[in-house]
Amino acid sequence: MAIKILISCLVFLSCFDDGWTRCSRSRPPKACGRSMTSNRGTIKSPRFPRPYLTAATYEDKVCTWLITLPYGQGIKLLLYGYDFAFERFRYTTYTDELQVFRDEMCGEESRIRQYQGNDTEYDIIHIPSNTACIKFFRRTTQNHSHTGFSMSYEAVDDNGECGTNGSSISSQEGYIHSPGYPAASYPQQINCTWVIQALPSQTIQVEFLDFQLSYIYSCDFAPDFVQIGSTNRTYEFKYCDQDTPSTFTSKKNIVWLYFKTGRWRNRGFLVYYKAIGGSPLPDISGADYWTSWARSDWRYFEETRWSSTRGYKKNSEPIDAFAVSTCSSPSLQSAAYLLLATLSSLTLIPGSFLFWTPSLDSNR
Repeated sequence: MAIKILISCLVFLSCFDDGWTRCSRSRPPKACGRSMTSNRGTIKSPRFPRPYLTAATYEDKVCTWLITLPYGQGIKLLLYGYDFAFERFRYTTYTDELQVFRDEMCGEESRIRQYQGNDTEYDIIHIPSNTACIKFFRRTTQNHSHTGFSMSYEAVDDNGECGTNGSSISSQEGYIHSPGYPAASYPQQINCTWVIQALPSQTIQVEFLDFQLSYIYSCDFAPDFVQIGSTNRTYEFKYCDQDTPSTFTSKKNIVWLYFKTGRWRNRGFLVYYKAIGGSPLPDISGADYWTSWARSDWRYFEETRWSSTRGYKKNSEPIDAFAVSTCSSPSLQSAAYLLLATLSSLTLIPGSFLFWTPSLDSNR
């Protein structure tokens, strides 16, 4: 009996080894950064929420994530706090850092945020562009307690053309900015009108994120100005100069935004609008989507649950679909059935269990 059990175990381990080897090799190491093209996603430091490790190679000292969306969309980033390590030596201080750029070039001239140290408060980062770059610098030599960062992003409408050409913007949130913003000054002698329209039971909140126009004497005589109101017949407010206007909330479900320029130039303005109140679209589960890792040819599956009021409720770790299918290979199934048959022949388990095991595979 002991010899039969020993032989059966050796046969099982031999069959299992082939399947396990192929399964373990099918999952590539997680890349330090990647390219992302989905309308929603998450970005995390390595091992988050556990402490991130020191970079194993020189290339991994900088993790880079690139977000590329279709033209006409902007990117809204939500950073859920951060915790970075730092080290002080006699003459030098090494600090881990997170940087955010408004385009895929990741150049210093396009950097809009940088974070060091730690902070538990979340931060919203508005990018009126269909591309963005996020870099995580690991400069310290060791880390035992700092967890890094976690952020999510969402695609929103981006309206950078001069007006809506008679149509209205019906999205629940998005950006409006002067032509050329922020890379170039706005053109001379233009008249642009945007119309934002929400559901009948909603109002619209308009927040000026950036505002830099030319100025002469007073707003009554300024050649460059912005007007905003619930109707285009009697705009409620007029803004000029470089003082950021207060947040505007409409009395109805429509907002008119008018921008006029003269013979001067300046940076321009950036507006974030959002429909509030009423009965907006309910929270829905985000559609499953595939993404491509920057340093691998493998495909990863991400499951997300989206909330229109708060952002991501849950985001699981990426699942390697190819590895999952390989782990369920015929070699492993055959090895499992062989073990069950052997144990059944030795009366160690009921033989009827063999007739139940195929149903496990058929119900997957």
